[in-house]
Amino acid sequence: MMSLKVSVRTLRKIAVAAGVLMMAGAGGAHAQGQLNIICSVPIPWCEALVAQFQKDTGIKVGMTQKGSGESMAQVAAEKANPKYDI
Repeated sequence: MMSLKVSVRTLRKIAVAAGVLMMAGAGGAHAQGQLNIICSVPIPWCEALVAQFQKDTGIKVGMTQKGSGESMAQVAAEKANPKYDI
């Protein structure tokens, strides 16, 4: 049997990302028809979250994977005209 070791920090990031995706489904994403996100955890986790969110809500997700520092810099730079919902 294969053992998958995941750090507590990684699990927290995943939990936060999942929670944010769930909350976003209740907001304006439905009106626009697509939710655009930046995901800062490993790509397999991002893809799994996106797939489950789309399955649960029917809302299409546009996902970009970037490191957390790069993500924060982009969000700060685009604060007047954001390109991403999350």
